[in-house]
Amino acid sequence: MNSKESLLRKMVEYKDERDKYIEQIPSDIQAAFFDNGYVDTLNKTVKLLIHECFGDDAESVVWFLYKWRPGDTIAVQRVLHQIWLRTIDDYIQFMKDYGLEDWNENTVD
Repeated sequence: MNSKESLLRKMVEYKDERDKYIEQIPSDIQAAFFDNGYVDTLNKTVKLLIHECFGDDAESVVWFLYKWRPGDTIAVQRVLHQIWLRTIDDYIQFMKDYGLEDWNENTVD
């Protein structure tokens, strides 16, 4: 497993942990919990690090982390055929095959 792959897997694991925690917070409190300068700067920091680590693939990684959900089936038009992204493994294989950065090397940019 290369560095980009292991980094993405760890980021997904931590995101899942955060999501479980957030689900426990009453919805009327969630807005106050997240609508502040501290959380805004943390989000900016995370996006900056994603861009630094994943280079030209950063926008795709952000989409995968924050929009895609396990079980979702997304058809991606590339190379005149559709690719179905059902799992994190599907997404990683997609990035290895079609990503703008080299996902087969053992380094993070």
